[in-house]
Amino acid sequence: MEWNNDIYINVHDNQGTGWALGRIMTLKDWRDQAIDWADSDGNEEVQEMIIDARDDEVLDLISDIWDIQIKAMSEVTAEEFEDLKSCMHLC
Repeated sequence: MEWNNDIYINVHDNQGTGWALGRIMTLKDWRDQAIDWADSDGNEEVQEMIIDARDDEVLDLISDIWDIQIKAMSEVTAEEFEDLKSCMHLC
């Protein structure tokens, strides 16, 4: 499988907790991180969903499950990026 090497960032936490806000990763890294989160939660069903998801589905699936908003860095506005600087997690 050939991985998409674009960079994606969590720009919004819909729960209001700031959890994973500013986290920057490739698609492969986001998938791996989500599999780890599901494993930590003991949720094998979610792990399988993420493993089986097509590349064009995985970020939406992660966003829906953990109620966050992930965008391609190329789509992030300068204002959004400035707001995220204080909480960025480089992985």
